[in-house]
Order: sequence, then C-alpha cells, then structure tokens
Amino acid sequence: MRHALLILLTVVLVKTSHGQSSPGTHLKKSKGLDENCMYVGKYSLEERLKIYPFSIADTVKLVSFRFHDNSCPVKKDSVNADSLIEEVLLTKTQINNFTDILYNNTIENYGDPGTIHIASVNECNFPRNAILFIDKSGKLRAYVLICFHCRRFVPSSEQESWYGAFCDQKFELIRQFFISTGIRFGTDLSINEYPGEGDLPPGF
Repeated sequence: MRHALLILLTVVLVKTSHGQSSPGTHLKKSKGLDENCMYVGKYSLEERLKIYPFSIADTVKLVSFRFHDNSCPVKKDSVNADSLIEEVLLTKTQINNFTDILYNNTIENYGDPGTIHIASVNECNFPRNAILFIDKSGKLRAYVLICFHCRRFVPSSEQESWYGAFCDQKFELIRQFFISTGIRFGTDLSINEYPGEGDLPPGF
C-alpha cells in the first residue's frame, strides 16, 4: 500500500513540473483572492510609458497572421511582413487607451506594474495575433504573441510583466481593444480554424 502511494505521488509531481515548464503566461488563481478587475486610474500616461516594454518602443503595432506550428512570422528581432494579414500602427491616443487598460485595471493588493506576476501555463496555444514594440531605428525590440482562443500570452521576455496585474476581465479587455483598432483576424472567438492554417489538432 505504501509503495502504491509513493508511485502515485511521484506521477503527480512529474505532471506538475511538466505543466510549469511550458512557455507562455496564463493567470494562476490565488485561493481566496478577489481577482475581478478594479479600475484605479493610478498611473498617468507618462508613468505608463516608462513601463517595459513601452519604455523601449518608439512605435507599437498590433498584427494578425495565420497559425502554423513552428512557423510564426514574429521571431527574435524580425518580422516576416509577407505573412501578416493585418497590421495596425497605434496612435498616441490608442497607446494611451491601451496602457490605461493594462496598468490601471488591477486586483486588490497588487504591487506596481512591471513587477513579476505569478503565472501558470495553459496547454493550448495557437497564436494568431501579436503586439510589436519597435525602436527608433525600426528594430523589433520586444513582442507578445497572443492566442485569444486559449487566453494565453507568449512574451519575448519573461523578465517583466508587460500587462500589470492580470485580473479576470483583462484578457477580454485586450481582445476588445484589438477589435476596436480594426484587427479582426484571430479575435473572433467563434472561428476556431481559418483556411490555410496547418498543424491544428482535430476538432479545434
């Protein structure tokens, strides 16, 4: 009996460690914590633009593309523009609105934006959208791949939390912001697979 319990415990620990090793960011629930979004209006635009990765960007773009496993058009410090379906260069007003969504919607007792937020992993990940942070020379300095269907982010840097506190409604607020800028591809949750996509699991 003791031997059987030991084997069961080992299997649980192995599965847990494997789940935590996958890349990407997804909210980890904290027991007893109210994680509904609470608008605080605490951070001015000047303060928000000092938060990474907005602090290193001269321009910010939203893009969409078809999902192809291991063939994402956004890699390291480059973008394959021919593979993009939609591309929106954010105006100053849109950046103001976007950073307001990210950093002034928070949860109770959350620290300053830019600090690391405890996160777990969502196994599903079929990114079709991204946020690109580009410097004055036109070089891609940072990016965030997004799968709205899976509610998952994959940032180019895990060192800092680009979205502030991930309260429950924030993912939907970000999706609606994408839609408001004209990005349609990848943001419609009723469409699971688009023509020309490959390597999606059956029935997705």
